[in-house]
Amino acid sequence: MLILTRDRKARSQLSLLLRELGFRPVFHESLEGLLAAIQTQETSETCLIDIELELDLESMEQIRLAQAGEKIIGFECYRAGVEAKAEKVAALYSSVLILPTHAERAKLRLKHALNPIGQSGSTNRLATRSPFPMKRTLTSALGTLPGTKQRATFMTPVHTRYLVSESRAARQLIHDLKQKKSKSCSLLLESHEEAEFELIAREMNYLDNGDSLSLELIDGPHLSIDYLQVLERQANKEKAIVIAYAGRVDGLNQSSLSELIDFIEYLSSLRNPHMRLILAHEKGSEACFQSGVVEQLPKLRTLTESIHVPAFAERPEDIAPICQMLIASMRAAHPFLQVSRLSPETIAYLIEHRSEYAYAKLVRILRNSFALCRHRTLLPDDIKNFGESDLTTQHLLESMADESYFPSNETANA
Repeated sequence: MLILTRDRKARSQLSLLLRELGFRPVFHESLEGLLAAIQTQETSETCLIDIELELDLESMEQIRLAQAGEKIIGFECYRAGVEAKAEKVAALYSSVLILPTHAERAKLRLKHALNPIGQSGSTNRLATRSPFPMKRTLTSALGTLPGTKQRATFMTPVHTRYLVSESRAARQLIHDLKQKKSKSCSLLLESHEEAEFELIAREMNYLDNGDSLSLELIDGPHLSIDYLQVLERQANKEKAIVIAYAGRVDGLNQSSLSELIDFIEYLSSLRNPHMRLILAHEKGSEACFQSGVVEQLPKLRTLTESIHVPAFAERPEDIAPICQMLIASMRAAHPFLQVSRLSPETIAYLIEHRSEYAYAKLVRILRNSFALCRHRTLLPDDIKNFGESDLTTQHLLESMADESYFPSNETANA
């Protein structure tokens, strides 16, 4: 458990309370020290940040980017006669809490704040009442899942239509989708790379309505709250759930994001909404945001349920199925392609270098290699030669337009 504070009293109080709750606290007094600790830890952990430090928006974004979807909790120690700051800065944190001087009350309040990501071995953690009053009725179904059974669910096979989910990380993503769609009608997909955001939105559409309704793809810069309200009312009339994907935050301007935030607030006010709204955010893309967008990001996060999309480096078991699915679909559409299989060495090469790829990049590289390879078995050298570049893409387009590039079936089979 990482804690950022310079207050000796808070340090002493938290050290005792966290150890009693089964956590090992590690304290830092500077933002630089905290960020360095986050980068070196093997697994992401919750951060506790002292509100008294008054970190600015830029500092909070640095912590959030490094945290990879884990919670950031702001805290302050109760001081008689001093106005609390927690409510004023709540938008910057996943949640905030005020630690009372009474030890047992402070322990209980801290336990409630840490409950969703606390020790998995404790079966009564999930039975603890939620500290967020607005969400209690929405999370009641989780009370039937003891910690041990919930952990086992991650490793059981899951049925998906669009996402490959052989890896533990991908199954965790599917679990999060199923869990958080019951908590909120607005979801924010977050990843550190060019993830398959639209495929995730399509998977959500399949989970909610079995693809009986098509996924609504909304053109971010031109969306309007009126159009979104019409979609929701139509879905309500038909007693169906419509899923709308509004794209990535870096594709929105200030006006369109404001419209989205207004609609999310409207959607949250409905007693029985028939729409789910999905947005995506590639962490680190803030430099590409249009004017006025980055200032609205904290508010967007408070209104949505955030879902961490795992990096490709966490999904080695998914590489081979993705390759086989892609070559099968490409050969079905273009039977004149010469390549028909990938060598085991090629699969091993892609798994070894998976940290260099995101889903979209891997698909583009495989597409180029399948289309331009001149022999039946795709080798690692083909991946290296027909990678992603402007020259390769130009060659691909020219080759696909020139039938003479591909020999006849008789020649290929000779």
